[in-house]
Amino acid sequence: MIVRGVNAQRLREIVDSLGLEFDNFRAEGRGFGFRLIPPNSRAHYARRSPRPGYAGGKSRRLKATCYHGFRDFIRLAFEAGASRVQSAWGKWPTRELFEAELPRLRDRNVGSLAAPCRMVDLCECGDRAIGAAMLGDPSPVPEAARAVEPEHEVQFGTLSPDGTVSDVRSIRQSDMLKCSHVIMVADHYREDGSCRCDDPTEQAKLIAESGYTPADFTGAAHD
Repeated sequence: MIVRGVNAQRLREIVDSLGLEFDNFRAEGRGFGFRLIPPNSRAHYARRSPRPGYAGGKSRRLKATCYHGFRDFIRLAFEAGASRVQSAWGKWPTRELFEAELPRLRDRNVGSLAAPCRMVDLCECGDRAIGAAMLGDPSPVPEAARAVEPEHEVQFGTLSPDGTVSDVRSIRQSDMLKCSHVIMVADHYREDGSCRCDDPTEQAKLIAESGYTPADFTGAAHD
């Protein structure tokens, strides 16, 4: 990440206030470059890796910053007078442009087609807006930024030759990601969102039809 318009001391105050750390902090042109990281893989603002799409694939804890950590740091950088913020996510000369892009960044698929996953779903933060803890003379985060982010859903249905869709069912992505195998079949999930990996009948069906083995269901259920 590169930030312009904020001095090094203020940047360090901001990162300290969030409980994050700088890695490879350096002068970069007319600003400062760095990696933004949590102190450890279980700290606030730490994220997990996307769950692999293959059977038995597991998500791992990472010493990497989640969507909420980047969001809150960039908001505070603009509050401190940043004239430009640049990261792998994009480039923003103003906070208004950054806020306008947040829905796209939040919903960005960082998984795969077989195991889709939004960046916002890779941590346990929820939607924690930062306002009162801002440095200097704090300005509240706009109310729109405090709104709870909508739950992302995956929709299943039967497509007819005339283009109509019937038997539509929506399942929360967060429920699908709790399944050990992230199985992309609507009938694999109960009405309460729990997966059927712990159902012997469902296990036998998956072993017979989809190439799973009994070992794939050892201790099966929600993670």
